[in-house]
Amino acid sequence: FDLDEIEYLASVALEVLMKVYKNARNAGARMILCNVSEYEQEVLELTRLSRLWTICDSRSDAIKEAESE
Repeated sequence: FDLDEIEYLASVALEVLMKVYKNARNAGARMILCNVSEYEQEVLELTRLSRLWTICDSRSDAIKEAESE
């Protein structure tokens, strides 16, 4: 997921990300986030969701990460 256009991760957005993550995991895939703002990074760390997902600085880094599997 590219969060470049997202200004704020509300609880509803986190819930959606968790549902997508569970579906991806059940399908044998993983989830990668990129362009995460400092605020969003803090939210993900406080909720410990940052432990579930790979977080990359840019979209190109996320693509490289996905291709490295």
